Amino acid sequence: MANNFEDLPSELLPRDLMERAADPSAIPDEALLSIILKTGAAGCDVRELSRRLLDAFGSLNKLISSDWRDIEERIKKHNKDYPDRPILGIGRVKCLELAAAFEMGRRANRMSPEEMRNASVTTPEEGFRLFKAVIRPGEEKESMFVLLLDVKNHPLSEPIRMSIGSDDYAPACVRDIFKEAVRWGAKSIMLAHNHPSGDPTPSHGDIELTERVIEAAKLFDINVVDHLVIATPRGMSVSAYVSMRKDGHLLCDFSKEFGG
Repeated sequence: MANNFEDLPSELLPRDLMERAADPSAIPDEALLSIILKTGAAGCDVRELSRRLLDAFGSLNKLISSDWRDIEERIKKHNKDYPDRPILGIGRVKCLELAAAFEMGRRANRMSPEEMRNASVTTPEEGFRLFKAVIRPGEEKESMFVLLLDVKNHPLSEPIRMSIGSDDYAPACVRDIFKEAVRWGAKSIMLAHNHPSGDPTPSHGDIELTERVIEAAKLFDINVVDHLVIATPRGMSVSAYVSMRKDGHLLCDFSKEFGG
């Protein structure tokens, strides 16, 4: 294997680069994408085709966050806007194959049932990792999720989707949240909902809802550890969030500290 990616001959096929590179993370995005695409089109080799597809989306991150319909539509738009650099040979079947490969990558980041049982949610970052596994990139409706925790802050299940709202509002579902919490015997809960706008800043309504949940939790002797607001802009991965506890957005205190 070559110690440095730059030492490899430029004429190597993408799969040869993958095989010979000591550090796969150094391989260019278009080379990795070329391995998935396999073939190019008339007058356009597979690496050039990959470059054009990445240019159409602006980044690999935006491409990976898209479903097959988005990929198909973006290719059509690119070909209309740039007829001199068309993306050819990628029809619906190839769009489906790309979307399937990207979905497998997302699923690989999810915790296994055993990892879930052994996890301990003691920070907003640990909670975000669990919510990120169930909140899809580009979700266009606000949805409320709840993570149920035992006395040691171990998750009792994957985060549960409690409601789906309109573009800018997640319905208050306080009763349903505590119905699930009591059914599972949860000692603590963490809330999360998404903002399709891409701005994770909590709204006034978000803060009011969280305060209502905190007050209701006292009746059940359940600890509310945090409420995360997660950005899910279209065409972007789920990476930005705000912790209401950490950023001090609430007028009233959470019932206990993490792990308390």
